[in-house]
Amino acid sequence: MANGVVLTYEDESREIAGDRWLVRLFCSASFPLQAWMEDEINSCGAEKDFILEQLGGHICHEFAWECQFVDQAEKDEKMAALINRMDDISVYMSSDDFAVKLFHKRVTALKSAYAQRKPSTEDCGSCCAEPADFSACFK
Repeated sequence: MANGVVLTYEDESREIAGDRWLVRLFCSASFPLQAWMEDEINSCGAEKDFILEQLGGHICHEFAWECQFVDQAEKDEKMAALINRMDDISVYMSSDDFAVKLFHKRVTALKSAYAQRKPSTEDCGSCCAEPADFSACFK
């Protein structure tokens, strides 16, 4: 798209039982990190490396729409309806605001995930006061 977002569709429909189908359209919208985004991430502080690692150089938004237990005779009609629905929201995804809003949403979520993660021993370093040996435990 004009804003750099790459939109992909995948038909993940499959037969469930007999003449019944799971009609599923998987969609992915992604774009590479831009210079201003990297500058914003670099100003984050301690969580900067975590955010960059999690993003992997691009922002991706994935979602799927599905209809369950669809009769085989109606399968193509349901898929066409899902594709039309995707066409409707692709107008929003092609706007300049989409990339900016998705970037800020992802960074906010990753900052929260960083804050909630369990600290590793690397984070702790030698700040934890531990005895040199454990002989005091056996007196």
